[in-house]
Order: sequence, then C-alpha cells, then structure tokens
Amino acid sequence: NVEYMFYLNGETDPLMHPHLKFLTLLYLAECKDLCPTGKYQALHEIKGGQFFFRGSHELPLARLAGKFGKDADAFYKKGVSLGGIKAPYGDMSILLYPFPKIPLVYIFWKEDDEFPARITLLFDETAEKHLLLEGLWGTAFFTTNIFMLDIPPIKGKGK
Repeated sequence: NVEYMFYLNGETDPLMHPHLKFLTLLYLAECKDLCPTGKYQALHEIKGGQFFFRGSHELPLARLAGKFGKDADAFYKKGVSLGGIKAPYGDMSILLYPFPKIPLVYIFWKEDDEFPARITLLFDETAEKHLLLEGLWGTAFFTTNIFMLDIPPIKGKGK
C-alpha cells in the first residue's frame, strides 16, 4: 500500500480528499458479496450511463489522453506507479483497482497524424451492483484525476 497526496481544486490533504473519504464509506456500505467477472463495459453501457456521463458529469478523459499524447510508455509507467497492471487493449491499457471489487480499465490510443490521443474507460460489469451511478462517477473521477497528477508516492507510508 502506498499513500498519495491529493491536489484537487487547489486543496491539499496529505491523507485523503474529503469527498474521497465519503466515497470510500459509500463503497464499504454498499458493496455486495460479488466478485468482478473480468467482463468490461463502457460508460454508456452502464444502465443510465449514456445520459449520466455527459455535461457536468463528463470525465476528464480527453485531458488525460492529451497529457500522454504519443507516449504510451509514459502512460504505462504512470499506471504501474498507481498499482495498475497492463491489460490487452488499445495501444496501451492499464487495469486499476480503486476499490477491491471495482476494477477500471483505461485504454489509451496514441495520438497520430489523423487523430488526437484518446482514452476509453471501462468498468467491470458488476460495478453497478456495488455503487450507484454517482458513486461510479466519483470513483472514475478521482482515479482519473490521480492518474493526471505528477507527484510520486510518499516513501515509507502505508506499509
């Protein structure tokens, strides 16, 4: 286990952002006795997701993709530094477990001469049984923002 500092909206909390603390409690309260299947679905495939993950709930995936541009190796290294493992999709993909029963797959498509870089986010098909859309959004939002941070793990913490 590694402890990270979160810098969101100009706030610094060496332990955890208050909204992330709430999200963790929500997960612990709502999580079912159901393990991930390893079958993944896009945001729009989650019941209600085609409308929910838009507008004010749009995730900053384009900004994350732009951070890495053509550098799939940097994307991989960042994902591994967060405890992720390589997954077999796109130009590079990372499987992360922000919560034990809610894996996320970030699929990175490198920028090329015709298209900008892009990232597709997938949830395990069981995710919506553990958290409502708002909780899934919060999980994806915080994980995506942590992925964008340029801070290393705090050494010696969380052991």
